[in-house]
Amino acid sequence: MVNPGNVVRWLALSLETWQGGHPKGRLHRECRRYAHEIIQTAGEVDPGFEGSHIYRKMIWYMVLDLWLGIQVHRLHGSTPTRADRRRYALSAPVFAAADYLIDDTDRPLAGIEAFTRDPDSQPDFPHHALFRAFHNAFLASLDPKLDRDRVLEAYHRVHRVQFDSRGQKDAEASAADIDLWVRDKTGYTYQMVRSMVPIAELPDEADVWYQLGALTQYCNDIQDLHRDLESGVRNSATELADSQSIKRNLRQQQRRAYEVLSGLAIASSSYRRVDFMFEAFVLIMEAKLDWYDRVCGGQFTSGKLLQLTRQQTYLPPWSLFSLRRCLVPLLGYRSSK
Repeated sequence: MVNPGNVVRWLALSLETWQGGHPKGRLHRECRRYAHEIIQTAGEVDPGFEGSHIYRKMIWYMVLDLWLGIQVHRLHGSTPTRADRRRYALSAPVFAAADYLIDDTDRPLAGIEAFTRDPDSQPDFPHHALFRAFHNAFLASLDPKLDRDRVLEAYHRVHRVQFDSRGQKDAEASAADIDLWVRDKTGYTYQMVRSMVPIAELPDEADVWYQLGALTQYCNDIQDLHRDLESGVRNSATELADSQSIKRNLRQQQRRAYEVLSGLAIASSSYRRVDFMFEAFVLIMEAKLDWYDRVCGGQFTSGKLLQLTRQQTYLPPWSLFSLRRCLVPLLGYRSSK
């Protein structure tokens, strides 16, 4: 049976997903403005930078951190100021540069590792002068009401796990280490963004954002399964044998997140909005796993998936296949609170 409130939530989530997930969406346009302001004042910059792969990756990372900051405010019934929004977006560029070097190039990483430890160093990595300008703009954006030491501790912790996660390409790494890197990478990012929000933190709220971040990364791992298999990257999905095992793992992490979320002293409407949003994300990823089974002829395996192109395994989140599997259970979903 359809829950009328879920129709409104679904329409709002669909619009929000487009605004954050499409290059023409509002959040992308906003982040490009923030980036352009800094590029214009950074001195000599490669004129092709704003059309480059590293730039596009940077904008995506900025959008994600901005989106997350907005979610924290909404959980508390608050609206971020323009200064807040800019700060959340500017927390992302150096992480994007590091991931670009780790994921997309064979360049040595010593330069950017040194930069993340000491921004006054003289590193050797692409566009380092520009990324120093982004880093300085981020530091300058920190609100005096924030605990600056806590923010920077969280910021550097994400960098440490970012470089540690290179171990996901190590065939000898333990399954426990793989899972820890996967969870920490986005869990700590969510905690970092939370530390930049000028609203008093509730008891156990840090754990809520860590667990929701881990759930988000589990979803990302399913989305990126084909690409990671091609690249030899181990993640929470590649470590499991079949779609049903991956679904169980995903739902288990969702229960962990909701267990701590349900204990927060927040309005029931805030809880239901977050509950509905992440239920939608999980259902979409379960549909993605069903799609992998379908294109592999019944049951996907790593070997079968690698015989297909990325285009063959691609499934848009709001495709007809996804909607058929997601829309009825989502509109009938009943929150536990």
